[in-house]
Amino acid sequence: LIIPKNYTFSGGPNTTIDFINSAKILSYSPVIFEGTKESPINFISSNASSGSITIFANGRSSKLVNVVIDGLVNTSDSTGAVTFFESPVVIKGTAFKNINSEDALNIIKSSFSISDSIFSGNHSDSLDIDFGKGDVINSRFINSGNDSIDISGSDIKISFVNIYNSGDKGISVGEHSVTRIDKSEVYFSKIGLAVKDDSFALVNDVTIKNCEYGVALYQKKPDFGPAHVVVTSISIEGSDHDYIVEENS
Repeated sequence: LIIPKNYTFSGGPNTTIDFINSAKILSYSPVIFEGTKESPINFISSNASSGSITIFANGRSSKLVNVVIDGLVNTSDSTGAVTFFESPVVIKGTAFKNINSEDALNIIKSSFSISDSIFSGNHSDSLDIDFGKGDVINSRFINSGNDSIDISGSDIKISFVNIYNSGDKGISVGEHSVTRIDKSEVYFSKIGLAVKDDSFALVNDVTIKNCEYGVALYQKKPDFGPAHVVVTSISIEGSDHDYIVEENS
């Protein structure tokens, strides 16, 4: 389903779109999907065969409110099951669940706000932000196969976020990103917080529990430099290594 430029693609409560037979949505216009808590909009793949939503809205703003995105499958490329490219977006009260894709949600070169949302049971990264600017507020990340939040080249504020059982990193900050993390928790991840490749993080009132590494600072890519973190308040419990800091970070 291709939506041309100069339209608005909208949907309301009691809407379900089922992706089968390699189905995709590609929109060159903004999307306004607004359900209610009682009657959310549902994007599903009933036979777990397909499903991706890609928005190229050329700077026009989109909105996802009270939407459930469950079981989509996008193994055809390295983007997300849901991708916003140069397309500002507000996401509120939305669930990204059981998604088999490189990323459940990928935001690229866009401003954004994510609040009161849940990412659960996703195959790889739950939220991947590339060259974006925005906030992640009052949201939960549960059982991500790889990273829960993966940030590259971005300016992000994270607050009141709970992360549980990430296969790799709870929060990954890389490629010259700037991040502030407030009043958040990371439990049962390989690395609670990784800051790398000329990135900076300000950490305040953060709890990290039962991770192999609490906080890791290092340079991964030769094109970048070491990492820097300022911690004003943190609690690390039950970790094999509270901190691992590479030389010069």
